[in-house]
Amino acid sequence: MSHPEQLFCCFTIDGDQFLGELNLDGDETNLCLNSRREIPYSPEPHSLFGESLDHKKISLFQCVGNSPDPEGIYPKFVFKRNTFPHYTLIGHEHFDEDDRVFMSVSFKADDLGLVLSKRGTFGVAQPAPEKLQEMLEGAFPARKIAIGRSPTVFFFSGDQDNLPIDVGIGMFSANLDFRSKVSNDAGISCPSETTARLDFKHAKTLNEVIDDVNSILHFLAVIAGRPQGVDNINVTTSESAPDEQAIPGGELTVYWSLAPRTGKAAVSSTRDMPVTPDSDSEQFFRVFGNWLRRHDEWMLARLRILNWQKNGREYD
Repeated sequence: MSHPEQLFCCFTIDGDQFLGELNLDGDETNLCLNSRREIPYSPEPHSLFGESLDHKKISLFQCVGNSPDPEGIYPKFVFKRNTFPHYTLIGHEHFDEDDRVFMSVSFKADDLGLVLSKRGTFGVAQPAPEKLQEMLEGAFPARKIAIGRSPTVFFFSGDQDNLPIDVGIGMFSANLDFRSKVSNDAGISCPSETTARLDFKHAKTLNEVIDDVNSILHFLAVIAGRPQGVDNINVTTSESAPDEQAIPGGELTVYWSLAPRTGKAAVSSTRDMPVTPDSDSEQFFRVFGNWLRRHDEWMLARLRILNWQKNGREYD
């Protein structure tokens, strides 16, 4: 995740409520509960359910940690329990880890935008002064903008092919979002981010969703030539009765405590990539779909190669 996040919350365990603080910070993620009463504890990985002060539902999966020890002087002990959740789900309601309710996932990866970028999406042009003057007068009739002899225009083409493409495990699409900032003294800033979205044909569990995200990250690592970090994972749910059409549900945020992080390798160039949608869209998505269809069967061998690449060409 990009920035640590802190939530004050209340968790219900064995019918009793316990106040605590949830810190979401990658592998330093921690739920700290405090109470004058002894806090129930299980040594096996388990789920916990709570609610934040702003009434968001919090589901923690695969929780592990040490048993709570009493602190202070008898008989006024204070019990403190620290728990590490592998996955945190925050949204409109609680879910069990094995609930098959997730219909889509969206996320950002390090080189997602680079791999899917198109030439000419952003650019610079130097039009004739009179043509730019005419365009600006039409766009800003109430303003008089002086045009010099050699004006420069920075542009975003607006061309985005967002049509979902069937890649076997679901319908894949991507969206480019950018924010512009213009200042008379600092100039122009226009950072962009690309978000991938995968819509499933059938509802999946959270573990299955994470497996699918991982398979896409592995593909991007091979294409881009370096390990991929992932961030901003969101899932949507559906509610449906047996033999009825699914009804769209709400969106939830997923915090993956041990999610892959950005590698140390330098960013590559599209010229170094074997195939991209810009060079050959049909071939790229054919290779992409074949990769995902074979991923479960070939995953062990692929992980060995990717870990070898990540560890500086050394096998463990």
